Amino acid sequence: LIVVLVYMLGVFGTSIVLYNYLIPNWYEIVYVSFLAVLSLLSFVTLFSAIVKSPTISITISIFILLIIFPLIQQIMEDLHKTPFFVITYALQIILALAQPNITPFISSPSLSESIEIFVSYLIFGVIVSMITYKKRQLSDV
Repeated sequence: LIVVLVYMLGVFGTSIVLYNYLIPNWYEIVYVSFLAVLSLLSFVTLFSAIVKSPTISITISIFILLIIFPLIQQIMEDLHKTPFFVITYALQIILALAQPNITPFISSPSLSESIEIFVSYLIFGVIVSMITYKKRQLSDV
């Protein structure tokens, strides 16, 4: 979370210094970014709970987030379907909030849709991780 905060401060600071302008809805971008980071952490924690090796769990998470989800998203968009269950689709709201006047080349979700996706990933990841960790602790005893 600190990394996201430092990155956002750098982006907003550069915007003010170079253009003397700051996006009016910058606070929405910050809130959505923090929610997105929390949901991504929950997603990675889920794989960490399921797989015992931390290296394998991080590798699987990165593989899914960088290859599988964008592939599913592109296939569904080519079929003119909304990939509402893919977190990478919900992450596009940050770009849509930062550039409201530019018409996107790809479909982007609404703010409420993105928040729903982030919250569902967050809740699902935390609950399943807690259950899995609890079962692992009981089986280790």
